[in-house]
Amino acid sequence: ANVEILLNDLKKNKVKIAIASNKPQDAIERDLKKFRLYSEFDLILGKEDVTKPKPDPEIFFLAAKKLQVKPQECIMIEDAVYGIEGAKKAGMKTVGLCSAFHEDFPQADLCIKSLKELSYKKLDSLQKKAI
Repeated sequence: ANVEILLNDLKKNKVKIAIASNKPQDAIERDLKKFRLYSEFDLILGKEDVTKPKPDPEIFFLAAKKLQVKPQECIMIEDAVYGIEGAKKAGMKTVGLCSAFHEDFPQADLCIKSLKELSYKKLDSLQKKAI
């Protein structure tokens, strides 16, 4: 599937990959295990890991800290307005994944309809663009 192709491409290029979600940790883990993706992530943060949910940037700052990277070095792929807002507040680049629920994310640095539009190369060039 598209997500596996993207994850493999990122892993091959030594990119650290995290999930930072407002969902409870066990729900995230259950979903990832169901799709056999659990081992692909370096870090999984759920709602128990923070005191304030998105759009507060707390979870994004925590993810960067735990991955030992600067927030400005991160790109957050998000499917919700609150996530885009929170990641922006943390100083991260954002990719909005548009769906039937969200047609557009004006705040996002890039909007896509499918993960197959993304690659390491595309994310890397987004990262190098000046804000």
